[in-house]
Amino acid sequence: MSKKMKKTSLIIVSALLSACLLAGCQTNETVDELNPEPVPTPEETVVEVEEPHVATPKEILAEILAQIPFPSPVERDETERHFGEFYRIDTTDLQAASFVNSGAGYQPDEVAVFKFSSPESAEAAVVVLKRHLERRTVTFSEYASPEDMRKLYDGVVMSRGDYAFYIVNADSSKTKEIVEQLTNN
Repeated sequence: MSKKMKKTSLIIVSALLSACLLAGCQTNETVDELNPEPVPTPEETVVEVEEPHVATPKEILAEILAQIPFPSPVERDETERHFGEFYRIDTTDLQAASFVNSGAGYQPDEVAVFKFSSPESAEAAVVVLKRHLERRTVTFSEYASPEDMRKLYDGVVMSRGDYAFYIVNADSSKTKEIVEQLTNN
Protein backbone atom coordinates (compact mmCIF):
# COMPACT_ATOMS: atom_id res chain seq x y z
CA MET A 1 0.00 0.00 0.00
CA SER A 2 1.31 3.34 -0.85
CA LYS A 3 1.70 6.23 1.42
CA LYS A 4 -0.97 8.12 -0.38
CA MET A 5 -3.45 5.28 0.01
CA LYS A 6 -2.64 4.91 3.67
CA LYS A 7 -3.20 8.59 4.16
CA THR A 8 -6.49 8.48 2.24
CA SER A 9 -7.65 5.40 4.20
CA LEU A 10 -6.76 7.11 7.46
CA ILE A 11 -8.70 10.22 6.47
CA ILE A 12 -11.71 8.12 5.43
CA VAL A 13 -11.64 6.14 8.69
CA SER A 14 -11.31 9.37 10.69
CA ALA A 15 -14.19 10.92 8.79
CA LEU A 16 -16.36 7.86 9.42
CA LEU A 17 -15.53 7.86 13.14
CA SER A 18 -16.33 11.54 13.39
CA ALA A 19 -19.61 11.00 11.55
CA CYS A 20 -20.50 8.17 13.91
CA LEU A 21 -19.69 10.28 16.94
CA LEU A 22 -21.75 13.14 15.63
CA ALA A 23 -24.59 10.80 14.75
CA GLY A 24 -24.43 9.30 18.26
CA CYS A 25 -24.67 12.73 19.85
CA GLN A 26 -27.52 13.63 17.59
CA THR A 27 -29.30 10.39 18.49
CA ASN A 28 -28.97 11.20 22.20
CA GLU A 29 -30.50 14.60 21.59
CA THR A 30 -33.38 13.01 19.73
CA VAL A 31 -33.88 10.47 22.51
CA ASP A 32 -33.82 13.29 25.05
CA GLU A 33 -36.42 15.16 23.05
CA LEU A 34 -38.59 12.06 22.83
CA ASN A 35 -38.06 11.17 26.48
CA PRO A 36 -37.78 14.39 28.45
CA GLU A 37 -36.80 14.45 32.07
CA PRO A 38 -38.83 11.99 34.10
CA VAL A 39 -42.20 13.42 34.91
CA PRO A 40 -42.59 13.69 38.66
CA THR A 41 -45.21 11.31 40.01
CA PRO A 42 -48.37 13.03 41.12
CA GLU A 43 -48.66 13.65 44.82
CA GLU A 44 -50.47 10.97 46.75
CA THR A 45 -54.15 11.58 46.93
CA VAL A 46 -55.23 11.55 50.53
CA VAL A 47 -58.71 10.20 50.93
CA GLU A 48 -60.14 10.93 54.31
CA VAL A 49 -62.05 7.94 55.56
CA GLU A 50 -64.69 8.86 58.02
CA GLU A 51 -64.31 6.94 61.26
CA PRO A 52 -67.32 4.80 62.03
CA HIS A 53 -69.56 6.28 64.69
CA VAL A 54 -68.92 4.83 68.11
CA ALA A 55 -72.11 4.78 70.11
CA THR A 56 -72.06 6.57 73.45
CA PRO A 57 -73.39 4.91 76.60
CA LYS A 58 -76.49 7.14 76.39
CA GLU A 59 -77.12 6.11 72.74
CA ILE A 60 -76.69 2.42 73.56
CA LEU A 61 -79.11 2.73 76.46
CA ALA A 62 -81.65 4.61 74.31
CA GLU A 63 -81.57 1.82 71.71
CA ILE A 64 -82.06 -0.82 74.41
CA LEU A 65 -85.06 1.06 75.83
CA ALA A 66 -86.52 1.43 72.34
CA GLN A 67 -86.48 -2.34 71.80
CA ILE A 68 -86.92 -3.93 75.23
CA PRO A 69 -89.88 -3.29 77.56
CA PHE A 70 -88.74 -1.76 80.83
CA PRO A 71 -90.97 -1.23 83.88
CA SER A 72 -91.11 2.40 85.09
CA PRO A 73 -87.73 3.35 83.59
CA VAL A 74 -85.69 6.02 85.30
CA GLU A 75 -82.71 7.00 83.16
CA ARG A 76 -79.67 8.47 84.79
CA ASP A 77 -76.44 10.03 83.68
CA GLU A 78 -74.98 10.17 87.11
CA THR A 79 -71.71 11.50 88.35
CA GLU A 80 -68.63 9.34 88.64
CA ARG A 81 -69.06 9.45 92.41
CA HIS A 82 -72.47 7.77 92.16
CA PHE A 83 -71.15 4.98 89.95
CA GLY A 84 -68.27 4.41 92.29
CA GLU A 85 -70.55 4.21 95.32
CA PHE A 86 -73.46 2.26 93.83
CA TYR A 87 -71.58 -0.20 91.64
CA ARG A 88 -68.32 0.00 93.59
CA ILE A 89 -66.27 0.29 90.40
CA ASP A 90 -63.03 2.21 90.04
CA THR A 91 -63.96 5.40 88.18
CA THR A 92 -60.39 6.52 87.48
CA ASP A 93 -60.58 5.51 83.79
CA LEU A 94 -64.33 5.99 83.39
CA GLN A 95 -65.04 8.26 80.42
CA ALA A 96 -68.84 8.10 80.29
CA ALA A 97 -71.68 6.10 81.75
CA SER A 98 -75.42 5.87 81.63
CA PHE A 99 -77.91 3.60 83.29
CA VAL A 100 -81.57 2.95 83.76
CA ASN A 101 -83.33 1.15 86.55
CA SER A 102 -86.89 0.46 87.50
CA GLY A 103 -88.38 3.41 89.29
CA ALA A 104 -90.71 1.03 91.12
CA GLY A 105 -87.87 0.02 93.43
CA TYR A 106 -89.12 -3.50 94.03
CA GLN A 107 -88.14 -4.73 90.56
CA PRO A 108 -84.55 -5.69 89.73
CA ASP A 109 -84.57 -4.31 86.16
CA GLU A 110 -81.38 -2.37 85.62
CA VAL A 111 -79.09 -1.74 82.65
CA ALA A 112 -75.81 0.12 82.96
CA VAL A 113 -73.35 1.05 80.22
CA PHE A 114 -69.82 2.15 81.07
CA LYS A 115 -67.21 3.55 78.65
CA PHE A 116 -63.64 3.31 79.89
CA SER A 117 -60.35 4.52 78.44
CA SER A 118 -59.08 0.96 77.89
CA PRO A 119 -60.30 -2.62 77.51
CA GLU A 120 -58.34 -3.54 80.64
CA SER A 121 -60.34 -1.06 82.73
CA ALA A 122 -63.57 -2.44 81.26
CA GLU A 123 -62.52 -5.99 82.19
CA ALA A 124 -61.69 -4.87 85.74
CA ALA A 125 -65.17 -3.32 85.99
CA VAL A 126 -66.76 -6.60 84.86
CA VAL A 127 -65.31 -8.36 87.92
CA VAL A 128 -66.87 -5.75 90.21
CA LEU A 129 -70.17 -5.71 88.31
CA LYS A 130 -70.48 -9.49 88.73
CA ARG A 131 -70.27 -8.96 92.49
CA HIS A 132 -72.95 -6.27 92.18
CA LEU A 133 -75.21 -8.81 90.42
CA GLU A 134 -74.56 -11.32 93.22
CA ARG A 135 -75.46 -8.71 95.88
CA ARG A 136 -78.64 -7.74 94.03
CA THR A 137 -79.65 -11.39 93.67
CA VAL A 138 -79.29 -11.94 97.42
CA THR A 139 -81.19 -8.74 98.23
CA PHE A 140 -84.09 -9.46 95.87
CA SER A 141 -84.33 -13.14 96.88
CA GLU A 142 -86.02 -12.01 100.11
CA TYR A 143 -89.11 -10.56 98.38
CA ALA A 144 -88.95 -10.72 94.56
CA SER A 145 -91.36 -12.69 92.43
CA PRO A 146 -90.11 -15.78 90.55
CA GLU A 147 -90.26 -13.75 87.33
CA ASP A 148 -88.01 -11.04 88.80
CA MET A 149 -85.60 -13.66 90.15
CA ARG A 150 -85.38 -15.15 86.65
CA LYS A 151 -84.28 -11.72 85.39
CA LEU A 152 -81.45 -11.73 87.93
CA TYR A 153 -80.43 -15.31 87.15
CA ASP A 154 -80.40 -14.50 83.44
CA GLY A 155 -78.51 -11.26 84.04
CA VAL A 156 -75.52 -10.52 81.82
CA VAL A 157 -72.30 -8.80 82.84
CA MET A 158 -69.84 -8.41 80.00
CA SER A 159 -67.30 -6.21 78.29
CA ARG A 160 -66.80 -5.28 74.64
CA GLY A 161 -63.67 -3.32 73.92
CA ASP A 162 -63.64 -0.25 76.18
CA TYR A 163 -67.20 -0.87 77.37
CA ALA A 164 -68.57 -2.76 80.38
CA PHE A 165 -72.25 -3.72 80.66
CA TYR A 166 -74.59 -4.73 83.45
CA ILE A 167 -77.85 -6.12 82.08
CA VAL A 168 -80.81 -7.30 84.14
CA ASN A 169 -84.16 -6.98 82.36
CA ALA A 170 -86.99 -8.94 80.76
CA ASP A 171 -84.84 -10.06 77.83
CA SER A 172 -81.15 -10.02 78.71
CA SER A 173 -80.18 -12.13 75.69
CA LYS A 174 -81.88 -9.70 73.26
CA THR A 175 -80.25 -6.78 75.10
CA LYS A 176 -76.88 -8.49 74.71
CA GLU A 177 -77.50 -8.77 70.94
CA ILE A 178 -78.29 -5.05 70.76
CA VAL A 179 -75.11 -4.24 72.66
CA GLU A 180 -73.01 -6.46 70.40
CA GLN A 181 -74.51 -4.85 67.30
CA LEU A 182 -73.88 -1.29 68.55
CA THR A 183 -70.34 -2.01 69.72
CA ASN A 184 -69.24 -4.08 66.74
CA ASN A 185 -65.81 -2.45 66.29
